[in-house]
Amino acid sequence: MTSNDYIPSLSSKIDGILAKEPSKECIYQLLKLSRPTLTESDLLDDSIRNAAISALIHEVSAMDRKEASQARLSKVTTFIERCSEKKKLATGKRKANPSSPPSSPLSSLPENFHVHDKWPFLNVDNIHPTHYTINESMEALAATHCIDARGTIAHERQVETHISLTVPVKDFSLEQMFDKHGGGTKRLRSIKEMKEELMMNGPIVSTSFVPRCRHPHAAHPVAFATSSSQEMQPILIIGWGRQGFFEYWLAKRLLDGTTPAQYPLQPLRIGMKMFGVEDECVAPNGDFTQVGWQSGPHFDVVHLPKGWMDYPRLNLRISEDDKNVLVVQHGLLEKKPIIVREKDKISHSRRYVYHNMFMSNEDGLWRLALNKVD
Repeated sequence: MTSNDYIPSLSSKIDGILAKEPSKECIYQLLKLSRPTLTESDLLDDSIRNAAISALIHEVSAMDRKEASQARLSKVTTFIERCSEKKKLATGKRKANPSSPPSSPLSSLPENFHVHDKWPFLNVDNIHPTHYTINESMEALAATHCIDARGTIAHERQVETHISLTVPVKDFSLEQMFDKHGGGTKRLRSIKEMKEELMMNGPIVSTSFVPRCRHPHAAHPVAFATSSSQEMQPILIIGWGRQGFFEYWLAKRLLDGTTPAQYPLQPLRIGMKMFGVEDECVAPNGDFTQVGWQSGPHFDVVHLPKGWMDYPRLNLRISEDDKNVLVVQHGLLEKKPIIVREKDKISHSRRYVYHNMFMSNEDGLWRLALNKVD
């Protein structure tokens, strides 16, 4: 059989399987087309199964390119997920050999995670303003998305000062942005490291994602349509999930200024080890607690009670000098808003206005009461 005969034969076999009702047997037959030595028991091993899926995706992508089509890859990924949704394939690893080493800490991580699960105030759709145009580096834009998201976590609410609006990013790479504004660049070299970084510190960035086609889980048809499907594109990873045996990353697509505003920004689901996501994945080193995320005027306080950012009224003891600064420079008595911040962690800040003030005879300090306005 010549190589010219092989592709039609393989494509017809794939199309024949896709026409059937999803089942364990069907997915086994499908994966055997790319890995002939695959056994049914291999499907229970995550690493072997994912390698077989990756090989299949590669084969199907080659066929689609040869036929100038993107339809088959979309059908294959959808078929795999339908198998998962119906739970017709048992999941889990083979039983470990008693002499094998202890399992990785990865096994203690949840099967599904979204950054919103840990940080409910983090709305990834709003971490970047929508009123911008892109003539900038897409990598640098991805870095600013990540920094703004990490800043929201440090600030414990949506940030008001966006790095992406205060720093020109046209001529910067992702690493330059992280080195300059993120405390350096941290490289994540495995799925385990990626998941742990997501759970501990927040969103991460992949710069090696190659979509190969319009992803079937895109929120609308123009996803990734503005650049070649064979080019690497930066994405913001915000979690992961699993349906049966199918493991995937949750990713936020970057807008390019041409995307219709009415479309919701639903997270993309991208199969693990399928589209190059893990090849080059990074995160900023900094924790952003020493970055101010609200515009001033600022009033930094050394000692604040635990949970003060939720207080509707904040009572402070201030010196004569502090009082003069607040009144003369910041217009305190005119009820102009001021940003109160923790001196040692200025990311913790909230906006307050004047309520009342009096001098205490006990210690000669002023008692200042402020009302929270946001």
